[in-house]
Amino acid sequence: MLEDSYKRTVRQEVVNIIINLLKSGFEGSFCDLRNILFSMDYFHSNEKEAEEFIMKYGFFNALKEVEEYRFIDDCTEFTLNMIDEPKKFADLLKYIIGVDILTTIQIEFFEREDFDEETNKEVIEFLETLEV
Repeated sequence: MLEDSYKRTVRQEVVNIIINLLKSGFEGSFCDLRNILFSMDYFHSNEKEAEEFIMKYGFFNALKEVEEYRFIDDCTEFTLNMIDEPKKFADLLKYIIGVDILTTIQIEFFEREDFDEETNKEVIEFLETLEV
């Protein structure tokens, strides 16, 4: 199914963003990494690009993932009005995908509090073999 293939492509894109940040010498905590990757930057530059992303991803798949995440994280600001703002909706979906990947990293490397050069190398190796 095209949507499933596209979902894997999107997850791999987010993994690649994380790998590139780690390769650039990131140092800090998991929270710092989360903030840099997903809170300070936006994934889509315009509404049309965001609409295309949502349609390829599957609108109902995207809506379901956002709703499921909302039940896990009450802090997520999501309103039905976001559906009328594709850029915000698409960015939120990629944020949720990123948080899922970061959670996987955090579980695998739970004994590490901060990233350093050695941890970055180990996390990159882990991500390069991660089934998305």
